[in-house]
Amino acid sequence: MDFVRHWREIGAAFFRLGATSYGGPAIMGVMQAELQERRQWLSQPRFVEGLALVVRAFTWTRAMLRGMSPAVIGLLAVSLTRLAPYALVDPLAVTMFVATVAALLLWRPGTVRLMLGGAVLGALRHRWFPLPGVR
Repeated sequence: MDFVRHWREIGAAFFRLGATSYGGPAIMGVMQAELQERRQWLSQPRFVEGLALVVRAFTWTRAMLRGMSPAVIGLLAVSLTRLAPYALVDPLAVTMFVATVAALLLWRPGTVRLMLGGAVLGALRHRWFPLPGVR
């Protein structure tokens, strides 16, 4: 049971640190004061070792995310080319698609707004000009 109490104390300490800090490098001083000086869970060399590991992991994570961006764009491009014949069934759908891409590139109005606007236009279109075979 002592084991559970220690883990609960560790969890509470890190929860408090995360909930009361703004992040960034400034949190390192707060963490050092809490974990090393006040609670004496770590020696100063161990804290610096852990800090170096965290910085290295953060750097590798940022590099990995930068590399993932082109991969995700490629994946979306392949999906778009495969779905386009089924989604762009008439001139109105093609016009809506081109207008959406243009709006995203030129004005950046927000994806959610465009999705809601497209849903409304699609519902109105279906109500006024239904496609043959679609109920």
